[in-house]
Amino acid sequence: MKFWIRLLPLTIIDFVIIWLWVRQSDPDPSVSIGLVLLIPFVVVVNLIIAVILYWIKRQYSLLFVANAVPSAILMYYLFIAGIDRHQQLRYEGWSFQLKDTVYRVTHSKLDSSFNMTYSTNPGSSTSFLDGKFTNNKNYYLLITNTTKYIIKNDYLFNFRSDSIKLIKVDY
Repeated sequence: MKFWIRLLPLTIIDFVIIWLWVRQSDPDPSVSIGLVLLIPFVVVVNLIIAVILYWIKRQYSLLFVANAVPSAILMYYLFIAGIDRHQQLRYEGWSFQLKDTVYRVTHSKLDSSFNMTYSTNPGSSTSFLDGKFTNNKNYYLLITNTTKYIIKNDYLFNFRSDSIKLIKVDY
């Protein structure tokens, strides 16, 4: 029981350190491959500390060996959560389907623009519309050089028909 009581504060410290690092680094999806290096790095750091403590204070050595597992799990989940946070701060989107074609509207929050794509095959899409995205209090206005679309109450207006029900897309 004493072992678990000592491991808990160490895991909490790991959580805080990893969370602060992920929040500061703000990882985007393109760096998700970094998990291949980061998870072993966290394990190796814990094992190095365990070896050093083996020669200084032997009773704490096993604690850091055991801490390698929860710290690796924390690194994985917090890094993935950091990527999700990055995407949600930058993008929002909606999708809808007409016949065999899936359309997606993506709003880039950083530059107030939007992009519309269509896909007839899973895994591939084609962009066909770009423009300015304006957030009014009750609706969104999507403006291109030649067209204006409105998103209000999860419906898209002025696109090939009267209104189309949209599905919110998580990023």
